[in-house]
Amino acid sequence: MAYKNPKELMVDFAKYPAAIEGILPMAVPKISRTMVDAAQSMPDLPDFVVDIPAFPAAPALPAVGLSRPETVKEVGAVERATAAVPRQGRTRFLY
Repeated sequence: MAYKNPKELMVDFAKYPAAIEGILPMAVPKISRTMVDAAQSMPDLPDFVVDIPAFPAAPALPAVGLSRPETVKEVGAVERATAAVPRQGRTRFLY
């Protein structure tokens, strides 16, 4: 399918972000939906002078689990220092 109008081009191009959004969590904003809404709200535009060839099909992306990596850390008690620590801060000046 060749494209003659910019609206058709934008609506069909939305399939690429939609392919990526299909594997993301539900809370992620949908850019493809925004692109389609923007294309539909555009005023009528003149057709392209030449036909633009169709985009290739959206690639099939592998379904990957998007979870946080699990890290395990051992937490233990910290021994208190027994040596006297010099006090930092104010220094007395004699005039």
